[in-house]
Amino acid sequence: MLRDIIIDDEPESLQAVAGQIKMYCPSVKIVATCNGAKSGLQSIAELQPDLIFLDIIMPEMTGLEMLAQLTEINFGIIFITAFNEYA
Repeated sequence: MLRDIIIDDEPESLQAVAGQIKMYCPSVKIVATCNGAKSGLQSIAELQPDLIFLDIIMPEMTGLEMLAQLTEINFGIIFITAFNEYA
């Protein structure tokens, strides 16, 4: 089973992604949902996920800026966004 973290600043997006994962990906277990990059970094360090769903644009730092804070990326990343121009 893949252990997953969802990181998105929009509560509706967190809920929508979690619902899609639960419905269509039974082999993925959501171990945390985070409402921003700072809490995402903390959850990644603590939980060591196999996969993250990461919003590209967030207020405190972008998803790419968040990834730049990590010394090692040993998990898969799926970028998510509500904006066509970032898709």
